[in-house]
Amino acid sequence: METVTKTQPVLLVNKKGEVYENIEGDTFRNLSTLKEGQLTRAKAQKNLKLPVKLNMMVDKNPALLTLLREFGTSVVMGQEP
Repeated sequence: METVTKTQPVLLVNKKGEVYENIEGDTFRNLSTLKEGQLTRAKAQKNLKLPVKLNMMVDKNPALLTLLREFGTSVVMGQEP
């Protein structure tokens, strides 16, 4: 049986490809600029999507999240099925 661990979800801004992480509650950090701010649930649902494949990659290799934070990069993602 596989052990389930909790990781912070990585969220992707729909239009720009900037990666955000949910710090706590309604507080998010932009990994490109390292700026933090709050988003209401409605704004988060409207503007952010959860890239499942990226989250699975980060879960299997946490160093990927470190790279995203340190390089301040955005990502290009294909459509998820």
